Amino acid sequence: MANLPNTFIVGQPKSGTSALFAFLKDHPDVCVGATKEPQYFNTDLNSQYFHLARLERNEANYLNLFAHCTGQKVVMEASTGYLYSQVAARAIHNFNPAAKIIMMLREPVDFLFTYHMQLQRNSCTFETEPDFLKAMSLEADRRQGRQIPGNCFDASFLYYRARAAYTEQVRRFLEVFPREQVLILIHDDFKADNEKTYDQVAAFLGLDPNWRPQFRVVNQKVGVRFRALKQASDQFLFPIKQAIKPLVPGSFYKAGRSLYRKLFFRTKGLPVLLPEDRQRLKGEFREEVARLSELLDRDLASLWGYER
Repeated sequence: MANLPNTFIVGQPKSGTSALFAFLKDHPDVCVGATKEPQYFNTDLNSQYFHLARLERNEANYLNLFAHCTGQKVVMEASTGYLYSQVAARAIHNFNPAAKIIMMLREPVDFLFTYHMQLQRNSCTFETEPDFLKAMSLEADRRQGRQIPGNCFDASFLYYRARAAYTEQVRRFLEVFPREQVLILIHDDFKADNEKTYDQVAAFLGLDPNWRPQFRVVNQKVGVRFRALKQASDQFLFPIKQAIKPLVPGSFYKAGRSLYRKLFFRTKGLPVLLPEDRQRLKGEFREEVARLSELLDRDLASLWGYER
């Protein structure tokens, strides 16, 4: 089928997935779905897209996101919940065993610190605790159903340490997909050289190596203003946005999105993680990084500044 998704960027979030998706979607041999993250196959987690779009989470509505694809070599989506999900790897394989899987991994503490900021600005309510270290300390209580924000969309997104269990997550995909169908990228490599990593991905997907995207900053780190107001407006505006996006000129849509971002996001006064807190948290993930290094046959401990 010309519109059957065959390429999945599965995560981690805040690790370069949005930038890679943006670079690939401009390629003439790539078709992307009507939304970047449908979160369809992670049925053990809630789907923010289907909730906000007010659509039933079924295969017909999922495939309809790709109805406009007409024979491109790569039909792609990028749901970053798939890597975290317990069931998505096998569900994607059952759906399309020939699918290609791309994952991007970032040093765990950097990932979690940025991920915490993302949860505060998501369209649905996830995290309301603005202090990262306090949010991390609440994980045990939250697993017991305590200290969960009111109207929280899915409490499992608040299990920060589980979100950084990279080795287990990677293995779930390697257990069902042949190794040659899985590309595992490291955020540091992508950040250091966008073009080199893009070339690696293009070769993996069999895309024309002579075509080049415009390499640019995508999904800049931001804080959120008026969190509750933003989430309330998103609940109202999301289905309207999905309906009018195909109908209005691209420049008009981009102008509206720019105005929205100026209203609700800020780039100054962002929180920072003190070096001593960073090192303490790294101690928690030292064994995880060692296991991942062995699995990927790469010394990530040295790359990410972990003591042996």
